[in-house]
Amino acid sequence: MDDDRTHAFLSLCALLERWGGLQYATVLRFSETAEGLAGQRVYTTVPDIYPTGASKLLPASPWLDIVHGKAKLFVAADEATIRAAYPDPETVFGLGACRLANMPVMRGTRRLGLLNVAQGPAHEWVRMEEALPEAARIAALLLD
Repeated sequence: MDDDRTHAFLSLCALLERWGGLQYATVLRFSETAEGLAGQRVYTTVPDIYPTGASKLLPASPWLDIVHGKAKLFVAADEATIRAAYPDPETVFGLGACRLANMPVMRGTRRLGLLNVAQGPAHEWVRMEEALPEAARIAALLLD
């Protein structure tokens, strides 16, 4: 990762912390492959748990239809939704998160990737939800 971009990502995370509270965050880049849509984590605040690097295929799912197909915010605001939508709920809960938000990162109509934000029980969702569109615009600059 480029040091300036890494610092910009960490600055964005500091803003997210002020805007509503942040347990952890990642940025995922989309790419089309012969096998289908893939995602590569390019920024993370928890590299030991969610490292950057290799691409993985993103299988068709209701979650993928929302965040990529419709390019809409997906929010898992309770344990049941987290368990249904994510392959690693125990890791999520182990990191102290109880709410996950996946905000599409766009350039015009092009889907670049996702800004993934996790919040803990004491964090304020309403302010975070209001901030996510602007945060995704900033994240788009990291994916150029």
